[in-house]
Amino acid sequence: MLNAAVCLVLLLASAGARSADGNSLELGRQEYLNSCAVCHGSDGRGQTPRAEQLKVEPANLRLLAKRNGGDFPTARVYETIDGRLAVKAHGGREMPVWGARYTSEAGPANNNHPYRMEAEVRGRILTLIDYLYTLQD
Repeated sequence: MLNAAVCLVLLLASAGARSADGNSLELGRQEYLNSCAVCHGSDGRGQTPRAEQLKVEPANLRLLAKRNGGDFPTARVYETIDGRLAVKAHGGREMPVWGARYTSEAGPANNNHPYRMEAEVRGRILTLIDYLYTLQD
């Protein structure tokens, strides 16, 4: 049986390779605008009025693939969003700037169903990643 880490990597690799439908891309765009654009800008370049107030310059998200040898780093992006990969500018790993948005805040209807809650959060992250993939230069 494959361990959980291998399964996650396989899932994420297939997520980056699949083509998202228009609805999924729109959901990803909305996630991006709600959670990321304030610092990274609506175009992903990291040049915003808020960015000027930060101690660490926000990354240009349009260069993720370019800075990774031309391959979009799906697993690293996923771990950055869900808080497992520490990003100094995002604060502590326990509490990224999004708070519980991508960990347990999946809505009161799912509070008694942790697996549904996890699936919803995972889906939101994957739609966001699909949208980030479309921003690449």
